[in-house]
Amino acid sequence: MWRRESWVLQVGRERLVLWQGKPGRLVCVAEQGLLCAGGAADPRALADALTSLWMPIAASLARTRRRPALTVMVESAWMPVVLLTTGTQLWRQAELLALARHRFQALYGPVSSRWHMQWDHMAGDAHALAFGLPQETLQLLQTSCTSHALNLTSVQPALAWGLNAVRTLMPRSSQSGWCLWPEQDRSLLALLEQGRVAGLHPALAPSLSEVAISDAVEVEALRQGLPYQALDTVAVRWDAGSFEDEAVESIRWVELSCANASGFVPSAGGDAA
Repeated sequence: MWRRESWVLQVGRERLVLWQGKPGRLVCVAEQGLLCAGGAADPRALADALTSLWMPIAASLARTRRRPALTVMVESAWMPVVLLTTGTQLWRQAELLALARHRFQALYGPVSSRWHMQWDHMAGDAHALAFGLPQETLQLLQTSCTSHALNLTSVQPALAWGLNAVRTLMPRSSQSGWCLWPEQDRSLLALLEQGRVAGLHPALAPSLSEVAISDAVEVEALRQGLPYQALDTVAVRWDAGSFEDEAVESIRWVELSCANASGFVPSAGGDAA
């Protein structure tokens, strides 16, 4: 259940969206577009958009004593994700951090060595989700919230936040299946086995139809060596009006604006924020 009066700030490539938690659902209360040069994630554009978003809200909050808890949920355009293969041996946090940094440097170059890292990994997991956020962007988000007297509780990856919501909706006996997570500029398709991520496609097209989702699942299932349609798919969307065609029986839709779900902080840890 969403905590009453809690807020979630969705930070995507195209816009900022502020959601307010109500019993059993999220309600959109404000949006602010992002003017990123060339479509790239631009910290200067983010700073301007945050100021425009928070100024009227902070003025309203100044007239009350209540400061709602705020979670900042950062999409992959700002906080890239990679799936690491860890086997089943035990890993120390320092070893996971070194593995994550090595992978990010291979993909994003030396600049990523200074990024803030978070990961989702439990002892015995064969894989780990690793997330990297430039320190400049993290500090910008933190400073913007605190300077407007907001009660910031966490800055976390959107995919991790969303997967936790989906896990609670899967059968408790297995918590296995496919999960399609929507972001403003892409879709991410994760394979869950016993509630843990075992496969990931991080860059599908955004706003996929049910037929396109089914096709993507078929391709990923073949890549993972799984029978097609052996597992059901949970597809997430922010509201019920996102798509028109709903014809694939193996796909179950979850609307976050009315879902009974909650976000989380990646379980195994990360760099100190």
